[in-house]
Amino acid sequence: MSTLSWNCHGLGTPWALQFLKESILQKRPDFVFLTEILCKANRVERVKEIVGFEGAFPVDTQGHNGGIALLWRNSKEVTVLSYKLEGYPYTWESGYETEKWMEIRLDRALVSNSFVNQFEDAKLTNMKITTSYHSPILLEPFVRSKAIRVQRLRFENAWLRDPMCGNIVEESWQINQGR
Repeated sequence: MSTLSWNCHGLGTPWALQFLKESILQKRPDFVFLTEILCKANRVERVKEIVGFEGAFPVDTQGHNGGIALLWRNSKEVTVLSYKLEGYPYTWESGYETEKWMEIRLDRALVSNSFVNQFEDAKLTNMKITTSYHSPILLEPFVRSKAIRVQRLRFENAWLRDPMCGNIVEESWQINQGR
C-alpha cells in the first residue's frame, strides 16, 4: 500500500493537475493526500474522476487558505479518524494575535479497516505546539484488554472407577499423536 502526499498549493492550476496525473501514472499510489488545495469539495470530485480514483474525502478551504483532500482507489477500504476532543480542538492556525487569526481542525489520520478492527480503542490526540502553524497529531493503537481465564485440568481419582475412562484416554492419546 503506497500513499502520495503533496502540498500542491492550489489544485486549480493546469500544471498542478498535470503534475498530479503524471505522478499517479508513474508511482501508482493507492492513496493520494493533498494539502493546501485552495479549492472547494466540488473541484476535488472533478479531480478524483480525472485521475481515475473512486473515493474522495475533501475538507474545504477557509477563505482563501488551506483545504485538504484524500483520494483512494475503489479496492481500498479506509477510515478517516478525527482526533480526540480532549486535546486542543484545532490543528492549524494563522495570523495569531491579529484580526485575521484563524484556527481550523485540518489534520486527520488515515488507517485501514483492519487497523480499526484490531485497535478498536485507538485514539488520535492533537498535540498543541507553538513552533509551527500545524500541530502534530499522535495516533495511539490501544488494545482492549481481554482477560482470558485459564482453567487448569485437574485429574479426579473418581474417573478411574468409570469403565469408559481408559477408552477415552486412549482415543484422545491416539488423536493427539496423529497430528
